[in-house]
Amino acid sequence: DLPYRTLKIDVNTASFIRNANMDEETLEFTEDGVIIDNWNGHNDATFDAYRLREGLRKAYQERDADMAADGDSGMLIDTQKARKRIFIVCYHLPVIVSKDPETGEWMACWAESILAKTANSAFVSSFDPHWVGTCTTSSPIENEADRQALRTLLAGMDCTVLFFDEKVRDAHYKGFCKQVLWMAFHHVDLLDSRDPAFGMDFNATSTEKYTDGTLLDLESHWDQRQIIKWWEAFSLVNRTFAAEVTKMVQPDDVVWVHDYHLSLLPRMMSEEEAKIGSRLTKKIFYLHIPFPVSMIFKEIEFGATVLEGILHADVVGFHGFTDARHFLSSAKRILGLSHDSLEGGLLGVKYKGRTVVVTMSSVSIESEVVDAVMSFPTTISGAAELKSKHSGRAIIAGVD
Repeated sequence: DLPYRTLKIDVNTASFIRNANMDEETLEFTEDGVIIDNWNGHNDATFDAYRLREGLRKAYQERDADMAADGDSGMLIDTQKARKRIFIVCYHLPVIVSKDPETGEWMACWAESILAKTANSAFVSSFDPHWVGTCTTSSPIENEADRQALRTLLAGMDCTVLFFDEKVRDAHYKGFCKQVLWMAFHHVDLLDSRDPAFGMDFNATSTEKYTDGTLLDLESHWDQRQIIKWWEAFSLVNRTFAAEVTKMVQPDDVVWVHDYHLSLLPRMMSEEEAKIGSRLTKKIFYLHIPFPVSMIFKEIEFGATVLEGILHADVVGFHGFTDARHFLSSAKRILGLSHDSLEGGLLGVKYKGRTVVVTMSSVSIESEVVDAVMSFPTTISGAAELKSKHSGRAIIAGVD
């Protein structure tokens, strides 16, 4: 909802194109005929599109208020019925799930996450939301009774939970996600990962002990021979998500896919929609980690397939312009795709007859949560351990 500016430029002459509907009195030019950029003036011509949108929105609000005052609520009811559904699809559901050791009863609550259902969430207030993903539990899920109990529990929180075999889960998450994509996207190569300063080793094989599905579970050595197995599991998980989400969506729904774990999902959903001969949804893909330079991305195993998977979304979002630039560069150098500037400061990639919109939306840290976590006993003991491990060195910690 922030003010934005729109200005058409002739790319051949780098000159300003006047809009026939633009108020010429709002324009100012230098003696040489160059338009003066009154970026801090609300009457500047570049704000015309924004003012038009705001004017329409206020007019609709006034109309609804008048109808409510007159007792004519029919149109308001129709507006509520037309409220779009949005499916937030993420590998890890933003929930905390635990099991009472005495009663065996499962319990769940929302986690401290920007994807969780909160009262001040913009998409919760604007859409009818539903979450789809897997869940991490503090106790092992032992049988179908546990799985059914979790399905019922989380359904009450507008969540659909998916379960995978341990070997598939490990090969997908600990294998392809963490040992291939996560490393490359963060510009970490194999030599870096072996350095003691990196702090952990990697293994995507199943273990007898219960794991919580985090990076800290990874414990052994890289084995390039497992890459095919990891990729097959990565594809299977994405295909399962695509099939389940496609069953739930209806025309005009929005599907918001989060992060690299599900980077094949937009393409696989398009394939599922093709089977029924109808494009049901608008798809958004948002990457929560950096996107690497094209020179690194093109070396990723199955990287071109991952790139095409993302490009089946209607909108692709990144934290910053650097990530978007790397994405556009990879699309150009690997797939030969060009991009254009769109109105409103957006970028668009031409892909299979469509324009994929590329946006930048930074996600800030939640300072109150960070301050609270700093006082946890585990945080204090962890900080002491780091200081002891790197005695004599200055340690700089950051949260991205």
